[in-house]
Amino acid sequence: MASTKKKQPQATGLRSRKVQGFAALLVVAAVASGAVAWSLSGSDSKSSAPDPQPTPTLTAGDKYQAEVIKDFAGMSSTLVSYLQTVQNWGKDKVDDQQMAAAAQSMLNAIGDTQQVLSVRTSFDQAPRAVIDYRFAADGYAQAAALAKATTAVPHGALRTQLQLAVNRVQTLSDRVFDQAQAELKPYMTPEQDTPGVVMRRTPEIPNWAAGSYAPATPLTDVKGDKTQREYQDTRPEQSFTAWAKLVHGAGLPSAKEEAGAISDGTLPALRTQAVDFTKVSDLLYAKPDPRGERLINTRLQLALLLDAEATQVGQAAALATSSDRDALLTVAKSLAVLGDRLWDARLGARDTGFPAALLQPVVSTPTPS
Repeated sequence: MASTKKKQPQATGLRSRKVQGFAALLVVAAVASGAVAWSLSGSDSKSSAPDPQPTPTLTAGDKYQAEVIKDFAGMSSTLVSYLQTVQNWGKDKVDDQQMAAAAQSMLNAIGDTQQVLSVRTSFDQAPRAVIDYRFAADGYAQAAALAKATTAVPHGALRTQLQLAVNRVQTLSDRVFDQAQAELKPYMTPEQDTPGVVMRRTPEIPNWAAGSYAPATPLTDVKGDKTQREYQDTRPEQSFTAWAKLVHGAGLPSAKEEAGAISDGTLPALRTQAVDFTKVSDLLYAKPDPRGERLINTRLQLALLLDAEATQVGQAAALATSSDRDALLTVAKSLAVLGDRLWDARLGARDTGFPAALLQPVVSTPTPS
């Protein structure tokens, strides 16, 4: 989620600004007033702030987004410290008890957000937006639950891979949040250019092979193109029928096969499926979107990457000791349910059969002292 600077000729003290992602929640007042939140990283402390721009009149979309941001307020108030704890934990600068406590605190905050979002009415012009906001919160909950479960796993290669998986699930949840933002965008005040600010959109679909979060042994190294992805302002299109035919012919594991492999801990099947889900996501990224429905293709790619994570965590559950297995298996099943929810119904039903209650709001529990 870190922003990236671009050097521009005859410009000094440039700042980077993010226009997508959960980082926007960190500046509630700015979002509520129609501004765009500054990234926490990438700003030059020596540069002066650009001249303030006139505040535009808020649209109905602006007001709706501001209300949703309030729904996420509990999460955003603890997000910075939580993500810093996750980062330090990965570097062995934070012990497992501290990480477990931070993860439980985040789960409690996410549970509050899930409950509020469950009764949030939809925005008339973009009814899908609130659904994706809910799914984003569900994904953040699974990232925190995985972090907490991983604190019980002994130090070693499996634990290291699970820590990377925490970051991947968190990132995918950010991208689902971006989907909701994109649904609302046509009904919001257009983003205004600001002198001295470089606008850089986050790529819609992450490419693990090109970054530092790529899975590896003892989980499945899915390999793939190592080229860094950039946000595409425009994409080619094809008919929905042609796109659906592409999806159906791509060789995806069935929901029944996925569920069976996770439940039974069948390592060969799980390893194969992790590759298959990722490769089909990559295939859809490389092919045209259904005409006029870019978000549909993006959402399905994210769903498939969440299914890939379900099979990766399923492998971890099968490899873990019996005392660590149940918590990991619960996360694997939950990620599969989230993948089901993001599936487009026009492609036909997809249901792993795992209970939808796995994504229900987390019940607050006391954090360790």
